Formats: sequence, structure tokens, C-alpha cells
Amino acid sequence: MSVKDSEQTIEYFYTYRDEYYESVKQLVEKSVLDIEPVDDSPGVTCEQDHDPLEAFSQDQVVIAVDTDSQSVVGLVTYQSGFPAEMNGFLDDYTPCVYLSQIIVHDEYSRSGVLTGLLNEVSSRVSQRYGYFVTRVWSGNRKRLHELVASDFSVALEMNDRRDDIKAYYYVCSIKN
Repeated sequence: MSVKDSEQTIEYFYTYRDEYYESVKQLVEKSVLDIEPVDDSPGVTCEQDHDPLEAFSQDQVVIAVDTDSQSVVGLVTYQSGFPAEMNGFLDDYTPCVYLSQIIVHDEYSRSGVLTGLLNEVSSRVSQRYGYFVTRVWSGNRKRLHELVASDFSVALEMNDRRDDIKAYYYVCSIKN
């Protein structure tokens, strides 16, 4: 799918192509650095020793490419039919499409890229899945605002990793 506004043309692809590998890697690595919880307290470390492209081996991927610059400006990785039970707290949204990574380049925030990515995923998943579910940490204010702007709402809040970091599980109806 291709979307054009007055400044750019964004194309959406159902899996990243080899030619975009470096651009995807840079976008993911920058995002991981931006969203990992950080604590400067002695003896506290954060999980940053994982491969930022690990999700691509297990999840399905949709990317947004700016056709003028040929760079990846957004991506969503997801799993269809994900059992989001969470000890019964999310049963009303199961089975769902779990969005494991949502990344939009800062320069493309509020430009419709996230909406385009979600629309592309919606067009590819079965109608038996009624909801998107995703998790975001309380420190990731940018993502929290983007999710609310995209009609997501909080379904579950819980402590994650440490008492001062909350994990929010957001849900949104899939518009098929």
C-alpha cells in the first residue's frame, strides 16, 4: 500500500526486504536506546544485551518506507492469535494480535505512519481477531501518547521489572 501526502510518499510492506536491512536495524537500535528503562543507581542494570532484530525471526513484520529517501520510517512486528491471558486479566481480548514492537521515526510522528502501519496489519489478519494488544513501559511517554492518539486504551497496569516501572497493556479494536 502506498500513501502520499503533500510532503512524502510512504509505502507499506509486509516484511522487510534485504535492501532495507540496515535502515531497519538503525531504526530499531535507536528505538531500543530511546525506550529502555534507565537507572543510574549502582548495581542496577537494564536488559540491553539482546539482539534488537530478534523479533523479526518470530514475528510478522510490516514496515513503512519513505520512497524519496528509501529509508524505513516505521515498523510494527506482531503475532496473530496471541493468547494474551495474563492470568485472566486480558481474557476479554484473547485471542488477539499482539504488537510486539511499534516504532515510528521521530520525524514522522503525527504524520499518519502509525495509522498506516496498523491499517496494513489489519488488512492481513483474520477477522476472528478483534483486538490489538501491546505493552509499553511507563517511561516511554512518546509511545503512550501515540497509542492514545491511535484509539488505544489501557486494559491492564502492572509493575514490571522494578516497582518504579509500570507496564501498561493497551488494547484497540481492529477495524477490518
